[in-house]
This record gives sequence, structure tokens and C-alpha cells, in this order.
Amino acid sequence: MIATVEEAQKPPKPRAAATLLSRVGKRFVRLSAGVFLLGAGGSALSYYALVKTANFPKTLDGFYVDFNLDELSISETGGDSDNYGPLSPFFLESQKRLSLKQTLDALHKAKVDERCKGMLLRSSGSLPKGNDWLSGSPATMAMMQEIRSALCEFSSQKEKISMAAFNTFGELGTANGLQAYTLATAMKEVYVQPTGHLSIMGMASRAPFFREFLNKWKVEPFVVKRNKYKNALNNFEHSSYTAEHREATDHLLGTLFEQCLHDISTSTGVDTRALRRHIDKAPLTADQAKDAELITDVQYGSWVREMIGIQTLKKVLSEVLEDKKNMQKTRAYEKMVWDANVEEKVRMRMQDYAAAVEAEKMLDSIHNKISLAWRNIFRGLGPNREDEKVSPKQIALVYAEGAILNGSSGSSGKAIEGTRLAQVLQKLSRNPKVKGVVLRVDSPGGSVVGSDEIWNEVRNLESLKVPVVVSMGNVCASGGYYISCPASRILASPGTLTGSIGVIMGKFNFEGFFKDLGVKFDEGKTFGKNATMMSPTTSYTRAQRRQINR
Repeated sequence: MIATVEEAQKPPKPRAAATLLSRVGKRFVRLSAGVFLLGAGGSALSYYALVKTANFPKTLDGFYVDFNLDELSISETGGDSDNYGPLSPFFLESQKRLSLKQTLDALHKAKVDERCKGMLLRSSGSLPKGNDWLSGSPATMAMMQEIRSALCEFSSQKEKISMAAFNTFGELGTANGLQAYTLATAMKEVYVQPTGHLSIMGMASRAPFFREFLNKWKVEPFVVKRNKYKNALNNFEHSSYTAEHREATDHLLGTLFEQCLHDISTSTGVDTRALRRHIDKAPLTADQAKDAELITDVQYGSWVREMIGIQTLKKVLSEVLEDKKNMQKTRAYEKMVWDANVEEKVRMRMQDYAAAVEAEKMLDSIHNKISLAWRNIFRGLGPNREDEKVSPKQIALVYAEGAILNGSSGSSGKAIEGTRLAQVLQKLSRNPKVKGVVLRVDSPGGSVVGSDEIWNEVRNLESLKVPVVVSMGNVCASGGYYISCPASRILASPGTLTGSIGVIMGKFNFEGFFKDLGVKFDEGKTFGKNATMMSPTTSYTRAQRRQINR
């Protein structure tokens, strides 16, 4: 049989399929290679960025850390975003967010860093959004104390320069500056500008009570609680403080006030009796504060920045002069002394220093993992191949911040979702690498059911010989305290508000309020004696109260 010309030119079908597969295979290989190169390149760039960030402080022979509270927003968990989100580059006042841990890590590193010659803590005194821990609220005292403790450790180093420059401590009529002043006294020298003052008037409580207001509108509050000191709804149930509510509030404020007095007295050398007299005369002008030896001097912040810059440069210059071989560097620093912006030459912003410290820790973690991987490879090639591979031991850090909710509600605000946190703890209990858990709790409590679910998982970790250490933040009360109880150890700051003071539930009956508006509720047949128990238009019966109180 003779084939036509067209048939002769056609390649065999199997060969055509093979050619197609070959082309697809080549493209896949190229694509895979491209993805690999992009991934490797991205990883290399990320690694280079970490190295560059970590080495930034090392490019300077010496510097001081500029801890400017106006530029920072320090909170429990922090974050990299600014208050203005994607628009932050267009706002000069946008703040860098730091977590409390990042801040403390940076302060502890600065204490032992030979290149860090000093630190300047400064603020306008009108603290922007994000630094509620200096607002004067008793519920934020613990965070201030943790940062202050780290600053005191830094200031305890004789060779370190330690200064604070505040325009004012609580602008008159707008804020209580007691917490800010307590923080500033952790530094060796404290300066206030001439028009500034010390609004350190102490602490007090004036709580609103709405019972008479509710009575006028015929709204009945019904509260069932355990027990007398559970005062969360007292403002609606009563017209004034109960004896127990007053006792708890007075004790709380009195204790925090004494803590501030003790800290200030220890740092300034002014005894607590004299401090009480000065506080009773507050607000004090800057000159009055200086005469009372509460501050070092009356100076503008620009002068203080210049002074710490010069002192830092002198320390660096004295070290450079010892290196007689590097005369070029010596002459450069000698010229710098006469520079009008000398403080900028030796200034390291706290946010930059904290980023460098964090980058250094991340690099250490990467290097440790690489080293461990190589050790396991060589262990597998050696004579004892059957030996178990070395696995890193890890301590997990878990944050529990906000009110405790039942389930997983997907709340966008700060909240502890009971089911979600319980799942996290379950995963940790099944991870053989995790040898311990640090649970950071900053919560006023919330759902009993959600709290109990978390409590059970903390107990399970302990039963599996995975120790849990609870670190309490500003507030760790009620359910927050309850979830902490099974832990091996519980640590708190002196100013932490903690304790479990019972449970509470209640509702409001709006039937009388609606009746005055001409709205009448007509009840149909109920299926179950307590079917209307939680209705907002009925009162609790005696039987229902007994049922709830069981």
C-alpha cells in the first residue's frame, strides 16, 4: 500500500503525544525553578533585611536610646501597624506600636549593651492615644510598673546616662500626672520645662449610681450575685456605695497610692511624709517641684537632648582616644563635638533599637534551627544512627487579653474566645516539642462557661507534666483569675488588679417604662414555669431567684 504525501508528512501519534508531554514537562520545570528562585530570593532578601536591622546599632561606636513616648504606642501585644492604618505615612503624628515584651527586651538589652551609653525618656506630657498605661487609671498601673522596673535596672548602671525630659506631668485641668511622674523618677535626672508643672494630686474615686434615675423611668434592675464584694452591677442596683463596695475601692486606691509613694521616695530620696505634703499642695509649678527636690532642674526638652548628646559623644570620644591607631576616627569625633546637631549623630530611637533587638533574636533562632538540622543529618550518618534525633525544646507564649467570651464569636475587638483559646492549648499539649507554657493573662473576666473551658485545658496541660506559668498583666480578675488557678506558678506586678470575687448575673425589667409610653405586653400561654425568666419585661419570682441561687 502506498501512502500519500500528506500522510507521509504526519508524525506518528505516539511521538506527537511524547513531544507535547516533553514541552509541558519543560515548562513545568522552568516554572518550578522560577518559583524556587523567587522563594529562595525572597528568603535571602528577608534574611538580609534581618541582618541589616540587627546590625544597625553596631554601625555606631556609641549612642543613646531616645525613648520618646509621643512616638510610641505601647500595649500588651503591640503590632506593626500605626494608629492611622494605611494612611499613616501621610500623618506626622502616627505612632510606632510596640508590645510590652518588645519594650522590655529592648530595655534589658540596653542595660548590658556596651555601645548604649545612655537613655532619654521624654514626652510632651499630653500622652497620645495608645499609652493608656500612663493615663492615671488604676487599671493600668501594672504595665507602668513593669516598664519602670526595667528603667530602674538600666539606671542602676553607674556608667549609663539616665535622663527624663517632660514638658509637664499632666497638663493642668486635663490629666493626673502621678503615674507619668512615678515612671520618670526611674531615671537619674528629671527635667521639666518652665511652664510645666506636677499635677500629682493623688487618687480618688467618684462613681455614678443610676438607681434613682432608673426608678424615675420605671426600669427595675434585678441582680443575683455571689457575694457581697461582687460589685460589677452595684451602680445600677444601688444609689450609693455599699459598705463592701466602698471598702474594696478604698483599699484598692490606697494600696496603689502607697506603691507610687514608695517608688517615688526610693528614687528621689524624699521621704513619704514630705511627699504627702507636696501632693496635698499639688499641682506644683516646675520651680516649686525643683525647690521640693522632686525634679533635677527646670529646662526645656531641647536643652536636655543637647546635653545627653554631648555627654554621650564624650563617652564615645574617650573610648576612641584610647585607640591611638585610628586617628582619622578620632579627628571626626572631635569635630562632631562642635556640631549644632550633635545629639542627632549619637541618637538611636527606641523603635529602631527594639527592632534591632528583635531581629537579633530572630537570627539567633534561625541559626539554631540550621545548626540543629546539620547535627541531625550527621547524627543519621554516624554509627549510632538508631539514636533519636535531637529536637529543640520550646516554651510557648500565649496571650489571653480582653473579656472572656463563650465559643468562637469571631470578635474583631480585644477578647478571649473560650473555645479558640482552648483549642490553642490543646494543640500545645499534643506538641512534643513544647516543654512549658507561659500564659500572659490581662482580663477582667467574662463568661463563666468560656472561663471553665479554658481552665480545663490549663489543668490538662499540668496533668501532662507540661508546666504552665501565668504572668498577670494590668487586670486579672474574676474569670481571668479563675483560668490562672491550675497553673504551676502565678506571677503578678504589685499593681495588678486580681482576685476572684464571685459571680453575677442580672437583667432589667422595662415593662413599667414601656407602659408609660402606651406599650402593653399581653402574655400568652407559657410552656414551662420559667419560660419568661430572662424576658426583659418581667421580674424574677421568688422561686426563680432560688433556682438561680442554687
